[in-house]
Amino acid sequence: MASRSRLAIKVSGLDETAMEAARQRQNQLTKPPGSLGRLEELSIQLAGITGQPQPTVEHKAIVVMAGDHGVTAEGVSAYPAEVTPQMVLNFLRGGAAINVIARQVGARVVVVDMGVAAEFEPHPELIDRKIAAGTANMARGPAMSDEQAETALAVGMEIAADLAGQGLQLIGTGEMGIGNTTPSSAITAVLTGAPVAEVVGDRMLLSFILNFTVILFTWAVAFPIGAYAATHQYSWGDYGLTLLGYVGLATPNFLFALVLMYFANVEFGLAIGGIMDPEYLDKPWSWAKFGSVLNHLWIPVIVIGTSGTAGMIRRLRANLLDELQKQYVVTARAKGMPPFGLLVKYPLRMALNPFIADIGNLLPSVISGSAIVAVVLSLQTSGPMLLDALRSQDQYLAGSFLMFLALLTVIGMFISDLLLAVLDPRIRLEEAG
Repeated sequence: MASRSRLAIKVSGLDETAMEAARQRQNQLTKPPGSLGRLEELSIQLAGITGQPQPTVEHKAIVVMAGDHGVTAEGVSAYPAEVTPQMVLNFLRGGAAINVIARQVGARVVVVDMGVAAEFEPHPELIDRKIAAGTANMARGPAMSDEQAETALAVGMEIAADLAGQGLQLIGTGEMGIGNTTPSSAITAVLTGAPVAEVVGDRMLLSFILNFTVILFTWAVAFPIGAYAATHQYSWGDYGLTLLGYVGLATPNFLFALVLMYFANVEFGLAIGGIMDPEYLDKPWSWAKFGSVLNHLWIPVIVIGTSGTAGMIRRLRANLLDELQKQYVVTARAKGMPPFGLLVKYPLRMALNPFIADIGNLLPSVISGSAIVAVVLSLQTSGPMLLDALRSQDQYLAGSFLMFLALLTVIGMFISDLLLAVLDPRIRLEEAG
């Protein structure tokens, strides 16, 4: 392992001056801050590595390490292990997605057979460094021996050094192997020693803040407007609010987000993406970070809350109109009860029943809601993480999300039952006889 030590010594620190210049340039581009996600961070890091604020990379390659994983025997993947060698051949033929991306940026694709449970014919872009025909099942015992693991690390370093010696300026790494998400997650947990909450980061908390604020915004706007529309039926105000409600219902949230981003950029030169300033990403919570979240929160709240507010206005108006025509309201009016007191004491409480009953659906949306809008606006919430887990067929992460959402649904239904007993005078809690 002496070669590993020599390689590590050659790695120098990043050029902070070049990184700061690259960061300032990123902030001046006409795009939402952080909208390119990890690509922006990598470009700044590349500036620090090369010492150039705008580095040029002409010679580059994507190195794909391929190997099979014994843990697939546990059914962790939707695909069989036989797909791994088929994907390797597809890489070599140039038919995979990474080949298309590499061609667009002028990079080679180099495939390394680290442990595929199959044999391949010699190929100029295939490097044979097979350690074993796949790993053992990590669910039943060690996936690799210490010697195999050390050999795998040394092989990766040797290949990187060889490619650098060929004049390559940038090497991108990737891996291919059915069932790879499970060992990757296990290795990450072991190396970092971080609990799940830290791995997920601020996403759960940010999702809660965003979607809970959306709920408050929806209720705060919809209730007074719905009550006004019902008590001023067929007025110009009622017609105008009805038109706005239909427009809100008919406009998809993600489309509204795109239009808002465009006009904010073109007309005012503002970038409205992200849920906080980029410098606070992955940083501990502070008052400055919290203030940044509040400054960015109003755009996604308006975008996400528009359709929900419009729908709630229509439902509240219809429910309240139905209640205002009932006999107990006519009787109360005949006895001279003030209109506002009558409205608040009985009809409005009855009209709110469906909204209280919907709390069972609202609680899960606090975590998972608005995933598409979060992607469009580059929001660092849990919605995009759930989408990524479903797309990559990460059954454990997706299953954990869905189980948590099911638990929130049960809790929400319990809370709504208790609130209905308080809100609706027709409902009373009694002991079973």
